[in-house]
Amino acid sequence: MASSEVRVPGPELDLRELFLFEEKRKVAKDRTVSLHGLVYEIDALLVGESVTLRFNPSQQKGSVDVCHKGKKVQTAKLLDAYQNCFVKRNHATRLLEPMPNQIAPSEQSPSDPPASTLLLLLLLLLLLLLSDLANTNASKES
Repeated sequence: MASSEVRVPGPELDLRELFLFEEKRKVAKDRTVSLHGLVYEIDALLVGESVTLRFNPSQQKGSVDVCHKGKKVQTAKLLDAYQNCFVKRNHATRLLEPMPNQIAPSEQSPSDPPASTLLLLLLLLLLLLLSDLANTNASKES
């Protein structure tokens, strides 16, 4: 091969893209895919579809490109399972919307304790009252 025949890549070519690994996955009903033990969120429009995940294997938790029908459609992000539980899914239209009467943790004011903490405190108070009542009855009988 003569030096005049050597092709030099142009500046528009992203060399990083050439060395990415690819794996195929089917998007689950909860709009997630799993890759090497990590779960990523995908656009709800791709639920049930097969997608190609392109990633750099040396960068665990790095960016993962999602390709559908040969075209990059998005960059997947790691799943935030807690935040994801506050999303209502309309399976007919595949749209996502916040659940009514639910406040995501990021929207709570820092001074408001979670409902589970209040419930636990009420239960503890009830147990103390019952214990006190049982001790009072025991002392009256003796």
